[in-house]
Amino acid sequence: MTDYDYGNHKIREITPSGEVSTLKGLKDATGTDAVFESLTTIAIDVQGNLYVRDKERIRKITSGGIVSDFAGSTEGYVDGPGVDAKFFFPTGMDVDIQGNVYVADSANNRIRKITQE
Repeated sequence: MTDYDYGNHKIREITPSGEVSTLKGLKDATGTDAVFESLTTIAIDVQGNLYVRDKERIRKITSGGIVSDFAGSTEGYVDGPGVDAKFFFPTGMDVDIQGNVYVADSANNRIRKITQE
């Protein structure tokens, strides 16, 4: 199971045997060198990549622990590739079987689709 620890700005993974590991991760990096600012939503794709909402951006964490900005940057409403896109208070997120990420961009009253291009 993987979930976010909001107050501590960390992502925790718990194995079926109860072993806990931490991925700190706003700095893009690998493993515990990554830094997050404000985690509130998490989704996982069929390849085991995690997508987390971190303020106004969506961050991707590969199964190897590499953290990068996937979409979004600052508050607003702009469609575009990757960090050119802007969200305003994204709240919910899910990933379909093709790897498209759907984000509830709540303050913009929209469901946004991010493709894997």
